[in-house]
Amino acid sequence: MRRTRWRDADASSRRSLSLTSRRDDARVVLRAERGGGWTTWTVSDNGVGFDGNAASKLFQPFRRMHGEAEFPGTGIGLALVKRIVERHGGAVHANATQGDGAEFSFTLPDPER
Repeated sequence: MRRTRWRDADASSRRSLSLTSRRDDARVVLRAERGGGWTTWTVSDNGVGFDGNAASKLFQPFRRMHGEAEFPGTGIGLALVKRIVERHGGAVHANATQGDGAEFSFTLPDPER
């Protein structure tokens, strides 16, 4: 399960890197917090962000917040992350402000649980 966790965090951080690519002061932060039998992985950036009210749409296959011409991608990545995380008993979350970056997190039960 550790390999899956890192793969999901790596996919989210790569997406953050692409969405901050137009900023001279780009910042991507990856952190993990453990407590209460759970680990939460969070990737945050100061990229283009998105309308926070539409966060649930991000996890649907082929739904994109930005056009293909703006940022490359298929629109399947976050849907796959959600499916993998939920299969392991976890949950995914997204928060953002248009033009002010985004934060994605996923929580998984610790292996000892």
